[in-house]
Amino acid sequence: MLISLSRSFWVGIIAGGAVSVGLTAYASWPGVKTMGKATGSLVLATVAAAALLVAVVLFPFPYHVGRVGDLTSLFSSRTTDLSDVAISSRWNLLPPLVDEVKANPIVGSGFGEEVTFKTDDPRARAINPDGTWTTYALEWGWLEIWLKMGLLGPLAFVYAFYGLVRGLWGGLKTDQAWISVAFVSAIVMLYATHVFSPYLNHPLGLGLLMLAVPFLKPKPPAVKQEAGMVESVAPMAQASVAPLIAE
Repeated sequence: MLISLSRSFWVGIIAGGAVSVGLTAYASWPGVKTMGKATGSLVLATVAAAALLVAVVLFPFPYHVGRVGDLTSLFSSRTTDLSDVAISSRWNLLPPLVDEVKANPIVGSGFGEEVTFKTDDPRARAINPDGTWTTYALEWGWLEIWLKMGLLGPLAFVYAFYGLVRGLWGGLKTDQAWISVAFVSAIVMLYATHVFSPYLNHPLGLGLLMLAVPFLKPKPPAVKQEAGMVESVAPMAQASVAPLIAE
């Protein structure tokens, strides 16, 4: 995720990482030792990932073609350069996209709906020098879903988020809590990344949501009904047995 240099991924990493730390603390509480081990593992994994990036830049040693300074300057430029083509094109797309959403906010305009906007992308300007570009592949993922699927589209994905997190929450206090922590963090990362880049309505995003389904831990309705019957029958059984015990 880091080496991709995608700022959308970085936003997702921050959101998912924060949730991962919080859920790890919740799943480990009140075991301070367990929580310390889990937090240490997360920190160690982060340090190992950063070290791996540095090793890739310096390889082969000693005849490497890059320097650590090149890597740090690259990350710095990606976080501070607000005039980047990708950023300016996204902001240029936003007003026309919002206008298209307003045209059919309830039922949507369909999956093939196109939006025309001005882009600074040199590849587009090589075709149209004035920068005018028409496409159905859009950034601003949540607005794209709203544009193509209508208001029920974003609401459906929000409800899916609620259902998945609720189902995974039951595993946080089990021996396999790491599975729930991993999936909830990954889903949060996916939803946060989708704000700027369309991944939630992509096979990669949908595949992640489907992959989490087998690990849900809801209480089946039959179990709930059976538990309710047991609770209601228990007092009756005790009342009927009490005279026999007294005799």
